[in-house]
Amino acid sequence: MKFSSAVVAAATFFGFGSASFKFGSATTLDVTFSWEASNVTVCDQPTYVYEAGSFPLSMDKVVETSGYYTQNQPAVSWDATDKDQLYTLFMLDPDAFYCGKGTKIHWMVMNTPGDDLTSGDAVNEFAHPGPPEMRHHRYVFLLHEQQVELRANL
Repeated sequence: MKFSSAVVAAATFFGFGSASFKFGSATTLDVTFSWEASNVTVCDQPTYVYEAGSFPLSMDKVVETSGYYTQNQPAVSWDATDKDQLYTLFMLDPDAFYCGKGTKIHWMVMNTPGDDLTSGDAVNEFAHPGPPEMRHHRYVFLLHEQQVELRANL
C-alpha cells in the first residue's frame, strides 16, 4: 500500500506540529490480518466454523470482511532502510462520525525505530474494528517519518 505522507490531518489532530514529521515521500506498507480457527455460537443460532487464515490489504481493491477476521492486531511492515529512523503508525476509521467523535483512532504507535512496532510507544493499543451492525467503514493506515522523538501528553 502506498501512502503519501503529505496528509497532515493525523499529525494536526494529535497536536503535534507538522515540523515533527517529514512530508513529501511515500513508502509501501504491508498490512496483513490473520486469525485462528474457531467455532462461534451466538445465542441460539447455529455454530459458525471459522477456518484459520489471513488476508493482505492492497491499494487496488476494497476488502469487505466481518469483524471476526480483524480481531487480532495486523502484521505491518515497511522498508525501513535506516533502523534508527523513528516512525509513527496510525490506523484510523474516518467513518466513525456516528458517535459524534469524528475519526476513531484504532491504533497509534509512535517512536518506532525502523519497522519494529514492538519497540515503539503504543499511545493507543490496537482496538479491532467493530462498526455498528450493517455499516461499512473504511480503515486507513498512515505511516509518518518523524524528525524527532515525540512525547505523548496523555
